[in-house]
Amino acid sequence: MNIRVLMITYNRPTYTELSLKRLCNTAPKNLKITIWDNGSDQETKDVINKYSAYPCVERTIYNKKNDRLR
Repeated sequence: MNIRVLMITYNRPTYTELSLKRLCNTAPKNLKITIWDNGSDQETKDVINKYSAYPCVERTIYNKKNDRLR
């Protein structure tokens, strides 16, 4: 069974760091993460880039504006 997680971010670098660190470091082999950034500031994007190389991160989507996705 595969597990998919969609993490949506927007201008929360500290929360993004905490969440992605925990997800990536505890992910079982069958878990894949898609990160959707909703037009964040550069600090949040830097955090996302740091974790994009982890094997469990399947995809990173950078949206140009905040579509207020939840």
